[in-house]
Parts: sequence; structure tokens; C-alpha cells
Amino acid sequence: MEFYNGNVWKSVILSPAGSSETHPASSCREIANKYKSDMKSGPYWLKPSEQGPTFKAYCNANESWTLVMKIDGNKQTFRYGSALWSNKEPLNEDSLSMNDVEAKFASYWTVPFTELRLGMKNKGTTRWITVSYAALSLYSLIADGQYRQTYLGKSKWSSLLSHTSMQANCNRVCVVLIVQMTDA
Repeated sequence: MEFYNGNVWKSVILSPAGSSETHPASSCREIANKYKSDMKSGPYWLKPSEQGPTFKAYCNANESWTLVMKIDGNKQTFRYGSALWSNKEPLNEDSLSMNDVEAKFASYWTVPFTELRLGMKNKGTTRWITVSYAALSLYSLIADGQYRQTYLGKSKWSSLLSHTSMQANCNRVCVVLIVQMTDA
């Protein structure tokens, strides 16, 4: 793009929202809405609020969600009671892809949402469910340790795995794997 400043023509290169730390987007959804066909899944710079930090986050191009954490259920890293649920410390923050490296990103405590997208990988296949729930961040939802009803039912939770069952009288289902969130 060029403009005339009164004396000479000057070239200007516009940086798309999310392309750099100095041009962050407010959310992955903003990037998807502005650059639909040009957006590719991967790391983008976000700044969800004026007062908050600027950070890199993995954005999914097709469904405009933001990756918050990656958890390996075979490890003890995110066990119940782990400080990782209640602190604002990142873990492997450079692992901004859909690989199998456990991670917790700044998006865990900074990105507001209206839906949670949960995925569980089993034998190379990832199954997904979506939970309608609004919060200022996943941190604000989890860190206080309070129980929150989801109204999903056992069959929805069970759909995360191909062969699973729950105890017959289990009436309280707990989230065991949290992978992504959809921006507000």
C-alpha cells in the first residue's frame, strides 16, 4: 500500500492482527473473522484486554478456538491438586502446536470464553465435545476449586472415549482433560 504525504509517495506494509507482538489480535475469533481464507492454524499474538499481557497462542483456523492446555493422562503433571491448576505459571509455553507435549499457556488465565472444547486422544484418534459455559478465563473457573454443574450427562462425557463406562451411581462427572477453549 502506498500513500502520498504531500511531498513523496511512501510504501506502507500493514501487519495483520495477530501477526506480531506489536499488532496483537484480541482473540483467535477476531483473526478468523478478518482473515477467513488466509488464516492457517498455528501461533498468533493475542492481547484479550487492554490491561492484560500480550502473548502467543495457538489458534485453530477452521473453528476459531484457542489452545489453553495439553495434558497427558498417563503422567502426573496435571494430577488433582497440582499447583498448575491454581497458578498463573506457563508450562512448555513454546509448544504451540497440536503435538503431544504437555503444556499450559497464558491463554489459561487470560482468554474469556463462552464454550469449552474438550478433546481426548486415545490410540491416535481425538474425540471432541463442547461444553457451553461462560467465564473470564479457565483459571477463573478452576482455580477456586469449586464444583460447577455442566448438565452434559454421562453419555456425552463417555463419548470422549470409544470404549468406556462409568460407575452406575456416578452422578457427578469431573473434567479430566481440558485442551481448548472457544473465544468469547
